[in-house]
Amino acid sequence: MKNINQKKLVADPMAEARQNPKFLSYSQEAANRIKLGVEIYNIRMSQNMSQQELARITKTTQKMISNIESGSVDVRFSTLNKIKEALNFRVENWSRIYNFLAPIEFCWVGDNWAEENNKNLNKITSFVMSNEVLLN
Repeated sequence: MKNINQKKLVADPMAEARQNPKFLSYSQEAANRIKLGVEIYNIRMSQNMSQQELARITKTTQKMISNIESGSVDVRFSTLNKIKEALNFRVENWSRIYNFLAPIEFCWVGDNWAEENNKNLNKITSFVMSNEVLLN
């Protein structure tokens, strides 16, 4: 009698999953959500703020804050903006999440300033982004 339930046994299911082109895309998205969640958690804890307090300030639920911090949800831009405002996110926070170097020095160069301080233009530093970051 022929066995119809012959299944292919996989020694390493993760190795097989990595062969799928969608795996890399999904794992990068998940990694960014997790890094965002960890950054929100760390800043919230450094400010001695509870999830309930952050939820109250951002007009969302404690469950949503928990889901964001665990990386299990895609955050709406409006919610992320409220969290950013409540926690006083800085460029350094975003750079840790999206792997780019934050500016060391930033200077606005306007027409008047450039004319008066032309010799100082060489002193202005800019920031360098790694080739890994994708800006939408």
